[in-house]
Amino acid sequence: MHSVFNPKGKLYVDTKGIMSKWQITSKVLIDEPSQDLFDNRKNWILNKAQELGLRGKNEDPYLNNLNVITRLRELKKENGNITITQITEDLAGLSVNGSESLTRHLWAGTYQSFEKAMLRLPLEEIPE
Repeated sequence: MHSVFNPKGKLYVDTKGIMSKWQITSKVLIDEPSQDLFDNRKNWILNKAQELGLRGKNEDPYLNNLNVITRLRELKKENGNITITQITEDLAGLSVNGSESLTRHLWAGTYQSFEKAMLRLPLEEIPE
């Protein structure tokens, strides 16, 4: 990372095209317009987590959350103006395998367990 100080008080940062780890949230994945890029990122996340020994035998936060994220993407694509309220009112009917709280947090990109799990990955290598 390269930064330059400007004596007028502004700091400019040139990240040389590297994506900030904080830019990869569940909301970013849900809203990704390219299905191919989403699929590539999902596969990369699962493979990298497996490679680093981060995926549990009984509980896999990467797979479980990515399955809900994938379903939320599908619902958004099928029903462009669907709201989180509509989704949470009929989780079972819409085949969303997550609790209301989990679904709301993933939809908003604020599910801390998923965000923390993502930070354990070398996200500077994620497909762009």
